[in-house]
Amino acid sequence: DVMAIRVDAQCASAVNQLDLACGLIATGMAKAVLCVQTHVIQRAFTASDTPWSYQFGDMATAVVVGMTDRHHLIDFEHATNAQYAKATVWRRRRTGDEPHWFRKGGAYRVGSLMDSQAMADMMPEIVGMQVRQLATVSARGHGFDCYVGNQPRGWIGPLVAKTIGIDRCVQTFASWAHIGSCGAVYNLGLALGLVTDSYHKLEEIQDMIDPVKPGATVAMVQLGAGLRCSTVVINA
Repeated sequence: DVMAIRVDAQCASAVNQLDLACGLIATGMAKAVLCVQTHVIQRAFTASDTPWSYQFGDMATAVVVGMTDRHHLIDFEHATNAQYAKATVWRRRRTGDEPHWFRKGGAYRVGSLMDSQAMADMMPEIVGMQVRQLATVSARGHGFDCYVGNQPRGWIGPLVAKTIGIDRCVQTFASWAHIGSCGAVYNLGLALGLVTDSYHKLEEIQDMIDPVKPGATVAMVQLGAGLRCSTVVINA
């Protein structure tokens, strides 16, 4: 028998899992921790939901955390902006009042309880939270050789990396779309050479050919509904 803990930080869950896993190992409560992530959302969309439906994909990933000579998790940072807590939610109506969960109201679907202007205002904050968080971590003495993220949109990761001055960004939105918390884990596996996959669009292949060199520092950033942002720094 093993202890099982559910860590739900939306699309930022994996970094929170890794942080908890490090704490369990550091305190001697565990020797190895299996962190599992899933993103099963395609069933929530139909063809009538375009252009939303093509922006999401399904995937499952897993990471084993334990004592090792490589791939050290050396720092963490977390932040939440509750102003956008209702930006992405599960809804049962497209418009009007939302029934309480214990009342009849139809099937759940992905939606928002914020107006279109608030959603538009959130997009700069999605980038800004990551940039501020990476700047905070960098001020503690970390330089970054590579950025990986969970790619809610294809342009977000490259923009964050460019803004903070990171030369390399591994992201696979064109191949897998937004795959929730699994995206950053999958991209991290590519960056570290732990995952090999040939199913990438031509414009992405260049970043995927060679893993980072041993000793390189990778920033794995996850943004989740809430709005929350979590970062882990990995020494390859």
